[in-house]
Amino acid sequence: METFMETARQAGKGRGIAEVLHHKLMSGARLAREESAALFDAVIRGELNDVEIAALLVALKLCGETAEEIAIRSVLAGQGSEAHAAVISVNAAALLTLGGVTENYRDGFALAMSVLKSGLALERLEKFAAMSRAPEKIEEGLNRVCA
Repeated sequence: METFMETARQAGKGRGIAEVLHHKLMSGARLAREESAALFDAVIRGELNDVEIAALLVALKLCGETAEEIAIRSVLAGQGSEAHAAVISVNAAALLTLGGVTENYRDGFALAMSVLKSGLALERLEKFAAMSRAPEKIEEGLNRVCA
């Protein structure tokens, strides 16, 4: 199993993070927390294009969900515990406030809790995932990162 440092070295040798992590996922391995964080950071910084993101989402889906991911899905569906929803909302509140969606952290927290309790978070996530499953984009992405 590759370590995060091996993944980072490969990405530094001309293989982008998307290609390295896609290859790892397609080989049946799971991403380490550090790799997931690096991937998330690359998406947030705009370093990956839509095709690379779609290819990685497909690879993640093919790997199946861990128990932890299933627990997160239940929170996003409005069926998780209040404590789990609060942990997610604490982080979401900062993003909502920094992004200008809410005027202050308290309002961001309240909005995040409301969205989680309603199940709307999972619905929106599934819509986003469906948009990234356009067959022509998946094939193009797979060809690009697997070439």
